Amino acid sequence: MRGKGINYDTGFYPGGKISRQDFDPDIVRREMQVIAVDLGCTAVRISGGEPERLSTAGEMAAAAGLEVWFSPFPCELSTEQLAPLFADCADRAERLRRDGASVVLVTGCELSLFAAGFLPGDTVYERIAGLQTHDQRMFTDMVTKLELPWVRFLERNGIDVSYQTDVDTDSAPGSLPRHRLVFAIGHDEYWTQRIRDAFDHALARSANLMFGSDSADWRMRYADGGRTIVEWRDPAIDPARDRRLDNGFFSAFGEPECQLMGVEHQWAAQRDLSAPPTSYTVVGPRGDPWLAAAGLAPGDVIPGVVGYEWDSLVPGCFTGQVRPLMTAVLPGSDGVRHRVDMIRATAPGGGRVFAMGTMELAWALDDLDGRSPSPQVAAFVMAALRDLTRPAHRNAVP
Repeated sequence: MRGKGINYDTGFYPGGKISRQDFDPDIVRREMQVIAVDLGCTAVRISGGEPERLSTAGEMAAAAGLEVWFSPFPCELSTEQLAPLFADCADRAERLRRDGASVVLVTGCELSLFAAGFLPGDTVYERIAGLQTHDQRMFTDMVTKLELPWVRFLERNGIDVSYQTDVDTDSAPGSLPRHRLVFAIGHDEYWTQRIRDAFDHALARSANLMFGSDSADWRMRYADGGRTIVEWRDPAIDPARDRRLDNGFFSAFGEPECQLMGVEHQWAAQRDLSAPPTSYTVVGPRGDPWLAAAGLAPGDVIPGVVGYEWDSLVPGCFTGQVRPLMTAVLPGSDGVRHRVDMIRATAPGGGRVFAMGTMELAWALDDLDGRSPSPQVAAFVMAALRDLTRPAHRNAVP
């Protein structure tokens, strides 16, 4: 452990009102002595929105023998106001360091929440409230809109199904090959390395796999016995320093998801979950058994099943045979048009992969939220499930 420290507030401005009205240098000097002597600290994080107060408190902390974490805390400032503030504070921190203090300059304080212009809301309180509402709604939507329709469809049709979480797969990776079909339901983007290895091993052992879109995209790890997900969005600052544990896109570690499922989520190939879904167009051959079971032919349109985040076929990535079944092209969040592809792939060992390319296929399978199920999509999915729950063999239909 580098040191023992505490935060010291010199006053910041949540909602435009300062958190500390009185700032008496004599009181600050005594409090720094208390932090250093009575509390036994070796460092103090001096935070606030007034650079002059930060300098004063920093000088007194240094005089008390404390390491100074010089921490400007901008609140309700616009993006144009941030850079001058940080530049001023950097100069002040450097002057303090040149005078002999041990100084760390801290420029991070949840700027997207406390500063203006990143998130909706005129004050930090409005932005936090909006974020809490959004997070809760998004979590509920992920479960009820993307996963529950599948559960209802499978149970209603008497499919022999059991359930396990990603935590279960991580703790018992050998459990997957015991099943003829393993279905990663909903939005299954974040996997540990053990989960990815488990799916690779299952396919090599001729288990069949079925995926919604944007599965196995990002590598994370568990902590606290599986109760906490650890995910560093910038792998360069991940403290693990372990190639098998570092966070980041699986593709950055030589294991793109297309090697497992033939398709892959492309950057910005997404839109809001509340946006209306669009259509798939059938491109598979007329004699394909899954399509034929549903009376589907090339050129037929399946409305309302493509959206949120989607996958694209990556030719040559999957080792085995790949057959496109449906496709679409639609603009992503960057305004660029991206392909969406549903495919069936067959690995050399006979294991088959059904990659749907979308998370929303189940919207055509269940009447949840007042939707109208599609008999053709239901027949197509039932044909796929019958095929994928039979034992794999090397001469499987590609």
